[in-house]
Amino acid sequence: EHGSFRKYLRSHEDYDAHNRTAHGGTIPGTAVGFYSNEDKAAHFWKREDEGVTPLAHVVRHECLHQVMDRWIPFEDDPTARPHFWVYEGFARYFESVFNFDGKVLTGYPRHPPFQVARSLAAKGKGLKLGELFALTQRDMGDHYDQAAGVAHFFMHAGAGEFRERFLNYIRIVHRGEAEAGTFESVFGQPPEDFDTPYRDYIKGLK
Repeated sequence: EHGSFRKYLRSHEDYDAHNRTAHGGTIPGTAVGFYSNEDKAAHFWKREDEGVTPLAHVVRHECLHQVMDRWIPFEDDPTARPHFWVYEGFARYFESVFNFDGKVLTGYPRHPPFQVARSLAAKGKGLKLGELFALTQRDMGDHYDQAAGVAHFFMHAGAGEFRERFLNYIRIVHRGEAEAGTFESVFGQPPEDFDTPYRDYIKGLK
């Protein structure tokens, strides 16, 4: 499907050609999809072997970026600022949308990224939250699954007690206004106060 909102390329060759001509070849060739705030479109191609991440998950991830960009337009580029984890972590979290008894829900505990985050916590691995929150886009590559787990925590822990503050935090980050102390200013507590609650929560996610 081709249009102003979604570009579903017929082959990897078409995808690469569009990447080169419209986006300067900046998207890795291994990516199944991406969202660009330049043309406000989510882009996908269907490979024969879907690999680790099914295309449906990629579509939900990239379309979440698209929705967010229309809800909270960039005031400044957030990619080189701290707290970029939430840009990708929330999109990775949104891959978990599922239909349960006619209701559309998010946060399905068996969604693979959440299980990876759970395993990291159980093994005492993964970044401290203060370290994760300090990352810019350049350093996020290995931490998408933990970021999804942290997003799940802030969306669902304590019957959603952190959710409104978390959404406000997302707005600030997405607008490109985040500074080093943004999380603490929104939550009234430093990131390290949430290290143990997060790990306990995600280890109990089943």
